Amino acid sequence: MSDPVKTALNAYAQVWANDDRDGFLGLFADDATIEDPVGSPLVVGKAGIAEFWDNVHSMGMEYSTEVVRAVSCGNEGVLVFNVTTRGGGMAMTVKIVDVFALGDDGKIVSMRAFWDADCMGMA
Repeated sequence: MSDPVKTALNAYAQVWANDDRDGFLGLFADDATIEDPVGSPLVVGKAGIAEFWDNVHSMGMEYSTEVVRAVSCGNEGVLVFNVTTRGGGMAMTVKIVDVFALGDDGKIVSMRAFWDADCMGMA
């Protein structure tokens, strides 16, 4: 039996690795929210989420991901993964824990990212 939450979590990591903006936006409900990192201003709705993607990708970095663990409980899940960015002759890895809530349709309704300076290191 497939797990829609784990499917969404793994897809989330994969769209970053594939630089797939349309795939990223397709994972979210129209009124979804992103808080990345937790404590930063809330990004709301598809237009805000598109702007979030565009801002992150405006730096011209390449991204790769490594899923460490995906956990699902009901319509919620936790994704523990590493994101490595490369560009300008440098590479950095950020160890991230994302907490997701999904609607009954399998779309992400909220994503909260937990990471800080101690999670960053040169790759």
